[in-house]
Amino acid sequence: MSVNLVDEYRSRGFHVKCCIVPEIELATMRFVREHTRIPVPEPCCSFQWDNKDYIAMSHVPGTDLHELKWKTLSSEVQRTIMDQLKTYFDDLRSIPRPVGEHSISSVIGGPFLDARLLDWDDLSGPFENEAEFNTFYRAGQPLDEKVPEEIRRVHSVSHRLVLTHNDVCPRNIMVEGSTVTGIIDWECAAWLPEYWEYVKITNWKNWEDKAFKMRASEFLQPYPEEALADSIAEGIPYIPFVPRK
Repeated sequence: MSVNLVDEYRSRGFHVKCCIVPEIELATMRFVREHTRIPVPEPCCSFQWDNKDYIAMSHVPGTDLHELKWKTLSSEVQRTIMDQLKTYFDDLRSIPRPVGEHSISSVIGGPFLDARLLDWDDLSGPFENEAEFNTFYRAGQPLDEKVPEEIRRVHSVSHRLVLTHNDVCPRNIMVEGSTVTGIIDWECAAWLPEYWEYVKITNWKNWEDKAFKMRASEFLQPYPEEALADSIAEGIPYIPFVPRK
């Protein structure tokens, strides 16, 4: 009888995660650990078990923000967490993008996961530039008068391309006390237009913790025009978020 590798790695103290493209997440975690101060699990290896792909990584102490329930935390703890997140995401967004054939890609230069672009387990890209990315997002629709003005305006300008976590949510932020102990789940990370992280948070339809979502502009630069255009493209109401004083 073969050894259950999932149980084997867990018995050795590793956190084990089932994933779609293990090489992307492993490479991204290594890259982010090398270039930032962000607390990221230390990747160990990838393996297959029962026809599924897994990665093993170091255990991150603490509890995710979704389980902690953001609204139950004191305002002082919330502020401390936001300050740390701002430091970490400023770090992430300041990493120089390596020169390569494709501008918008995963850390290893190929396609990446993004449920906003395709089904959850389908890969998108890579894209040579932002214009190609925008055309793909519009499902090939030319940038003409049939496209709403708000979208035309945003898709007519170039944005800085930054390393983007691409799945920022309370479930992926680990906290112990008032300390952020880990930012996890880097499977969707990619080099993307600078506004993408912000609009993914503010316009994501299935958020369970809206109280945290409303604070996105405290740790990410807000992009109200891009968020409005994205909400129109996604067919959801746009709610402007005002930073706290």
